Amino acid sequence: MFSYYSMVPSEIKGTIKVPKPIFGLGNIRDINGDMWNIGAIIGNVVCAVPIGYLHPYYKDTSNNSNFGLVSQRWEPYNVEVVKE
Repeated sequence: MFSYYSMVPSEIKGTIKVPKPIFGLGNIRDINGDMWNIGAIIGNVVCAVPIGYLHPYYKDTSNNSNFGLVSQRWEPYNVEVVKE
């Protein structure tokens, strides 16, 4: 299997408001109930994609699927911790 990852400069796409700080990668839920997949944390910025836009390759755990070439972008978002 061949993997290629790259990072390029990008504009901040918005703000994800969360009830507590994000310390790890994976799926999180924001204060509106929307699910996000976090691919990187860089200070107060995360590289994230809404779960609905996540390629099936990253959701399938069966090891039986052949997706061929997979392309996915995690866009940069500011993170704001909102105490409710």
